[in-house]
Amino acid sequence: PAYGRCKGNVIFYHGWSSRKEQNSFLAKILSQFCYRVVVPDAVYHGERGTVDYGDPQVFAEYSWRAVLRNIEESSSLLRAACNKLRVSETDFAVAGESMGGFSAAGAFVQNGGLRCLVNINGSCAFSKILTLQLSVFGDLLPEQQESVRKYDPADHPEKLNTRPILLLHGTADTTIPIEAQRYFVSEMSPRYQSCPDRLRLIESPNLNHYFTLFMAEETVNWLDRFF
Repeated sequence: PAYGRCKGNVIFYHGWSSRKEQNSFLAKILSQFCYRVVVPDAVYHGERGTVDYGDPQVFAEYSWRAVLRNIEESSSLLRAACNKLRVSETDFAVAGESMGGFSAAGAFVQNGGLRCLVNINGSCAFSKILTLQLSVFGDLLPEQQESVRKYDPADHPEKLNTRPILLLHGTADTTIPIEAQRYFVSEMSPRYQSCPDRLRLIESPNLNHYFTLFMAEETVNWLDRFF
């Protein structure tokens, strides 16, 4: 942290075609507000390889592979970070943007001690987004379909355990439709009836698939509320 005592720690997952270095700006912002930030490279990204990100067929084949690998690796990453920083799992939040939002949501299901989740331009309803954009993601292999269901937050509300979830999304997003996030909130709201302040969707009017400073500000505000 740049100033003062560390408030908490955040694992941040980047989006498709990005890498950890391209997310250093957000990490520095969070650091200014006294958070430690871990930004891992996803498989096929950064130090872990590259693919033709602009090819729709490549995206259809590799995007879910990257998401599922992030989720599957999240427990070992979290343990390593806790050991290195000498903190507990509950001292960590998880966040992500676009593909990283999917990854963060799945990691939140996989790791019940994580303090809170911030999902930016991603989805917490995996099966729902597939029905909305099946042609974009392509046909998943049977084992991928099983893993998608296994880690889908919308299918496992008991694993969320009313932990705080913030969703940030543009209403004009043509890449990841906001309808999936609206669906998730409508499905989960009864579960959060006793603590409605822990589940929030903030919509940015007329915004396409972009990350904004407003979203960065709301991310900090959410972390400050629950650390």
